[in-house]
Amino acid sequence: MNEGILEEGEVKQFKQISLGEATPAMYEAGVRQLTQYLHRHSGKETLVLLDEYDAAIHAGFYHGFYDEIIALMKSILGNTFKDNPYLYKGVITGILRVSKESIFSDMKNLGIFTVLSNDFADKFGFTEEEVKELMTFSEMEEDFPLVKQWYNGYKMGSVNGIYNPWSIVNYIARRSEGFKSYWGNTSSDDIIRSSITAKENTKLRSSIEKLIKGETIERVLNENITFPEFYANTDVFWSLITFSGYLTPTESLNFDRYKLRIPNYEIRLLFRKIITSWLGKDLKIYQSTLLRMTRALTEKRFTEFEESFQKIMGDTFSYFDTHTEPERVFQAYVLGLLAMMSDDYVIKSNRESGRGRYDILLLPKDKSRYGIIMELKQIEKEATDAQINASLEAALSQIQSNKYYCELEAQDIQERLEIAIIFVGKEAHLRHQFS
Repeated sequence: MNEGILEEGEVKQFKQISLGEATPAMYEAGVRQLTQYLHRHSGKETLVLLDEYDAAIHAGFYHGFYDEIIALMKSILGNTFKDNPYLYKGVITGILRVSKESIFSDMKNLGIFTVLSNDFADKFGFTEEEVKELMTFSEMEEDFPLVKQWYNGYKMGSVNGIYNPWSIVNYIARRSEGFKSYWGNTSSDDIIRSSITAKENTKLRSSIEKLIKGETIERVLNENITFPEFYANTDVFWSLITFSGYLTPTESLNFDRYKLRIPNYEIRLLFRKIITSWLGKDLKIYQSTLLRMTRALTEKRFTEFEESFQKIMGDTFSYFDTHTEPERVFQAYVLGLLAMMSDDYVIKSNRESGRGRYDILLLPKDKSRYGIIMELKQIEKEATDAQINASLEAALSQIQSNKYYCELEAQDIQERLEIAIIFVGKEAHLRHQFS
């Protein structure tokens, strides 16, 4: 800053702000004063671009200084954007409209546009035409099909096929490193991870597992977030996760309800890392153990799979509350263990096939591999060995009698592995047959 246009006190205050030594009142008025200095220097009104205004609010909520950051942000926004004679125009960007805390109450005539709005929908990212142009300019046209698979998939308002700009730019700049997840929204990542990994959030994890499998879910989205409701209102979680870019709405239903899905492979990989991290950190299941178990499952080493599965269940399943809907909890947990197989298998659950609904079906993407059907049951903890054996045989017979394998046959899968899993209390017993 040219000190010639500043008075002595202004120079001192500017330096205090720059060095992080200012008072709260100085910070609150700092941006407005900067517009005054720029106007004095140029003779023109100032355009203010405030990016990720809500990142500090996320951090405040997660780390325990929420009330303080709300008060500060309200003061900064009011001082900068309300009745400021040095302001030409202001643009504020962020993930969420945190309006119930009234941080925008001092401002009027705001134009608000979100990922659900039709106006400016193609400005939230790169369009497919723009990505193709960038790939051509960078002489990477042959990479476009995989670029589309990894980084496409967002729907903004009525516009489909929006790409994540950060990931596209990073891939082009770092092509030699190959395709990977370049993007993660660090401002909301802590909140999302803590919600997914919370012990009591079995239903939430079940929904995440459906999304990882490529399915859609239906949820209410609220554009006006209030963080104090976050842990009490699951709609707030799904709103945060959607507006943060982890999910994209595919269809508007009614009363603010939308169909949601994971937009692309990059984000699906991020979710898988969160689930794997949860299994490893909170449940002490290491990725190497999961990998051995899933490889054994797909390589006809069933005894090894059974031993690994039983060990994982014995070591970790006391973490869960199975008093309510125990079979649903068991099924959700098994689906979570199998999520890392989604590159090679389409993982399905509770779908109609033959004469009923199977519990879990793994449809191989390579038709030369065998399909897998799992039937899960839960019986009383006091069951005898004879009752356990009878339940295992009944579960295998149910797969055959209800023809759960019809979906595999329709996809021309020639061989299948049928598995019965019986939970006695929280102890797992398995039996299998190849057909």
